[in-house]
Amino acid sequence: MSDADAGGPWSGAGEVLRAVLERDRGVLDDAELLRNHLLDRMPESRGDINLLVAAVREGIPARMASASAVTEASIAELAGRLATEQGLTPGRAEWAVRAWLAGLGQAPVTGATWPPHVPSPRRITPPVLA
Repeated sequence: MSDADAGGPWSGAGEVLRAVLERDRGVLDDAELLRNHLLDRMPESRGDINLLVAAVREGIPARMASASAVTEASIAELAGRLATEQGLTPGRAEWAVRAWLAGLGQAPVTGATWPPHVPSPRRITPPVLA
Protein backbone atom coordinates (compact mmCIF):
# COMPACT_ATOMS: atom_id res chain seq x y z
CA MET A 1 0.00 0.00 0.00
CA SER A 2 1.34 3.42 -0.85
CA ASP A 3 2.01 6.05 1.80
CA ALA A 4 -0.85 8.16 0.45
CA ASP A 5 -3.29 5.29 0.78
CA ALA A 6 -2.01 4.27 4.19
CA GLY A 7 -2.59 7.75 5.62
CA GLY A 8 -5.87 8.69 3.98
CA PRO A 9 -8.97 9.58 5.97
CA TRP A 10 -10.18 6.02 5.44
CA SER A 11 -7.09 4.37 6.98
CA GLY A 12 -8.58 3.90 10.46
CA ALA A 13 -11.60 2.11 9.04
CA GLY A 14 -9.26 0.13 6.79
CA GLU A 15 -7.35 -1.12 9.83
CA VAL A 16 -10.58 -2.20 11.51
CA LEU A 17 -11.74 -3.94 8.32
CA ARG A 18 -8.40 -5.73 8.05
CA ALA A 19 -8.79 -7.05 11.61
CA VAL A 20 -12.35 -8.18 10.88
CA LEU A 21 -11.27 -9.90 7.66
CA GLU A 22 -8.51 -11.76 9.49
CA ARG A 23 -11.15 -13.17 11.79
CA ASP A 24 -14.00 -13.74 9.33
CA ARG A 25 -13.78 -13.46 5.51
CA GLY A 26 -17.53 -14.10 5.38
CA VAL A 27 -18.09 -10.37 5.91
CA LEU A 28 -17.21 -9.81 2.23
CA ASP A 29 -20.63 -11.22 1.31
CA ASP A 30 -22.71 -10.78 4.47
CA ALA A 31 -23.68 -7.21 5.32
CA GLU A 32 -25.32 -8.03 8.65
CA LEU A 33 -22.35 -10.12 9.79
CA LEU A 34 -20.11 -7.18 8.95
CA ARG A 35 -22.40 -4.79 10.83
CA ASN A 36 -22.19 -6.95 13.95
CA HIS A 37 -18.38 -7.15 13.80
CA LEU A 38 -18.06 -3.39 13.27
CA LEU A 39 -20.50 -2.54 16.07
CA ASP A 40 -18.26 -4.53 18.40
CA ARG A 41 -15.14 -2.65 17.28
CA MET A 42 -16.34 0.89 16.57
CA PRO A 43 -19.82 1.42 18.07
CA GLU A 44 -19.41 5.20 18.08
CA SER A 45 -19.02 5.28 14.28
CA ARG A 46 -22.47 4.21 13.09
CA GLY A 47 -22.34 6.49 10.04
CA ASP A 48 -19.10 4.91 8.86
CA ILE A 49 -20.48 1.46 9.62
CA ASN A 50 -23.50 2.18 7.43
CA LEU A 51 -21.22 3.20 4.54
CA LEU A 52 -19.10 0.06 4.82
CA VAL A 53 -22.19 -2.15 5.05
CA ALA A 54 -23.71 -0.42 1.99
CA ALA A 55 -20.57 -1.30 0.03
CA VAL A 56 -21.00 -4.98 0.95
CA ARG A 57 -24.64 -4.85 -0.16
CA GLU A 58 -23.41 -3.69 -3.57
CA GLY A 59 -20.79 -6.46 -3.75
CA ILE A 60 -17.91 -3.98 -3.91
CA PRO A 61 -15.47 -5.56 -1.42
CA ALA A 62 -15.91 -9.04 -2.92
CA ARG A 63 -15.32 -7.65 -6.41
CA MET A 64 -12.14 -5.85 -5.32
CA ALA A 65 -10.91 -8.91 -3.41
CA SER A 66 -11.20 -11.08 -6.51
CA ALA A 67 -9.64 -8.52 -8.87
CA SER A 68 -6.04 -8.88 -9.91
CA ALA A 69 -5.66 -5.08 -9.75
CA VAL A 70 -7.74 -2.11 -8.67
CA THR A 71 -7.13 1.17 -10.49
CA GLU A 72 -8.10 4.76 -9.81
CA ALA A 73 -10.63 4.38 -12.65
CA SER A 74 -12.15 1.34 -10.97
CA ILE A 75 -12.35 3.18 -7.65
CA ALA A 76 -14.26 5.97 -9.40
CA GLU A 77 -16.56 3.45 -11.12
CA LEU A 78 -17.27 1.51 -7.92
CA ALA A 79 -17.79 4.70 -5.89
CA GLY A 80 -20.15 6.03 -8.57
CA ARG A 81 -22.17 2.84 -8.50
CA LEU A 82 -22.29 2.88 -4.70
CA ALA A 83 -23.38 6.52 -4.65
CA THR A 84 -26.11 5.93 -7.22
CA GLU A 85 -27.47 2.67 -5.82
CA GLN A 86 -27.31 3.60 -2.14
CA GLY A 87 -28.10 7.33 -2.40
CA LEU A 88 -24.74 8.46 -1.02
CA THR A 89 -22.73 11.54 -1.80
CA PRO A 90 -19.83 10.82 -4.16
CA GLY A 91 -17.30 11.70 -1.44
CA ARG A 92 -18.78 9.32 1.14
CA ALA A 93 -19.04 6.56 -1.47
CA GLU A 94 -15.39 7.02 -2.42
CA TRP A 95 -14.44 6.94 1.27
CA ALA A 96 -16.18 3.56 1.65
CA VAL A 97 -14.49 2.10 -1.45
CA ARG A 98 -11.06 3.31 -0.33
CA ALA A 99 -11.62 2.07 3.23
CA TRP A 100 -12.42 -1.38 1.84
CA LEU A 101 -9.40 -1.23 -0.44
CA ALA A 102 -7.20 -0.46 2.58
CA GLY A 103 -8.91 -3.20 4.58
CA LEU A 104 -8.13 -5.68 1.84
CA GLY A 105 -4.49 -4.61 2.01
CA GLN A 106 -4.58 -3.29 -1.55
CA ALA A 107 -3.60 -0.02 -3.15
CA PRO A 108 -4.63 1.38 -6.52
CA VAL A 109 -2.46 0.19 -9.39
CA THR A 110 -1.58 2.61 -12.15
CA GLY A 111 -1.70 1.48 -15.76
CA ALA A 112 -3.91 -1.56 -15.16
CA THR A 113 -7.27 -1.97 -16.89
CA TRP A 114 -10.64 -2.36 -15.21
CA PRO A 115 -12.35 -4.66 -15.11
CA PRO A 116 -9.44 -7.07 -15.28
CA HIS A 117 -9.30 -9.06 -18.51
CA VAL A 118 -10.67 -12.53 -18.12
CA PRO A 119 -9.92 -14.83 -21.05
CA SER A 120 -12.91 -16.37 -22.77
CA PRO A 121 -13.33 -20.07 -22.24
CA ARG A 122 -11.88 -22.11 -25.07
CA ARG A 123 -14.58 -23.48 -27.31
CA ILE A 124 -14.33 -27.09 -28.25
CA THR A 125 -16.06 -28.06 -31.43
CA PRO A 126 -17.71 -31.43 -31.09
CA PRO A 127 -16.84 -33.98 -33.75
CA VAL A 128 -19.30 -34.40 -36.57
CA LEU A 129 -20.71 -37.88 -36.68
CA ALA A 130 -21.36 -39.17 -40.17
